[in-house]
Amino acid sequence: RNAEGQLRWRCWNFEPDAGKQLNPYLASEGILRQ
Repeated sequence: RNAEGQLRWRCWNFEPDAGKQLNPYLASEGILRQ
C-alpha cells in the first residue's frame, strides 16, 4: 500500500497547487511553449 500511497501523492503533486511551482520549471524547459 506504500507504493500506492506514493503514486497518489505524485498525482496530488501535479494538482493546480503544485502546478504553480512546476509552471516556471516547465516553461523554462519549453514544454508549455508548444
